[in-house]
Amino acid sequence: STGINAEYGEKRVEFKICLMAYKIVHKRAPGYLMEQVPADDGAVVTRLTRGNAHPDSFKLKYPKLSSINASSKLRRRRPSVILPEVWNRLPLELRSMDSIEGFKARLKTRLFVEVFGGENCPDWLLLS
Repeated sequence: STGINAEYGEKRVEFKICLMAYKIVHKRAPGYLMEQVPADDGAVVTRLTRGNAHPDSFKLKYPKLSSINASSKLRRRRPSVILPEVWNRLPLELRSMDSIEGFKARLKTRLFVEVFGGENCPDWLLLS
């Protein structure tokens, strides 16, 4: 029970991180946050789906290494580091959703399945 509570707490934090990242990518976040964690507009990566290339412009930029040690806890907790790390792991189908309500619903379902499991779930819900 304690393990599930801890994992649930981590997933709540991950949900908030993803929601903040969604707002940045979809230009709904405050200006100061969009400056601190910019969307990766310059590097449009394509992926193949059934032979068709689709642009993936829904990523966040990873920051350049700074004076803070790359492996330090302090650096990993910075929004400019943690947001791209968590956000860019999500599948494109989730990151590219237009509706924030639909995004939140699917993200909650995905995180729930990661904590409690689910054998009959669609592929997009499972870990990438």
